[in-house]
Amino acid sequence: MRDKREGDLDILDNAQASLRIFPSDAHPIALRSDFKKRPFPAKRVLIPFESEFSLEDMSKLIRGSMPRGMDEKWFIYFESTALHMHRSWTGFCIFRVHFALTSEGWFSRHIEANRHAGQYGSAGAAEDFRLVKDLLQMLVDVTRP
Repeated sequence: MRDKREGDLDILDNAQASLRIFPSDAHPIALRSDFKKRPFPAKRVLIPFESEFSLEDMSKLIRGSMPRGMDEKWFIYFESTALHMHRSWTGFCIFRVHFALTSEGWFSRHIEANRHAGQYGSAGAAEDFRLVKDLLQMLVDVTRP
């Protein structure tokens, strides 16, 4: 049986490998301070979202996305094991996707979805799930050669 220290070292190795996979100059990392944003409202729901991510894909998700024009609707950044997804025009936080790094790799756990009626008109958990899945795929695909 593996001890806790060995498991922690595996997690550290996976985290370091995630940062090395994708060259930093090809797609800059979006930071919380890079764009306008508003806090996540207290009215929210949790949506189960369990999925495994490769180190390569996770390194792209961690980089997030900065809107480069009015037609790009999302400001997305990674902080504190969560991917924060804000509408670029309003700054409202619509989703947070929570991740865990284990000795086996990266896993998403759940989505927090905004339910403040004045900020987001959700069509329900199934539609939110689909939208988050599409946004994650867009982040992974946008940086592929």
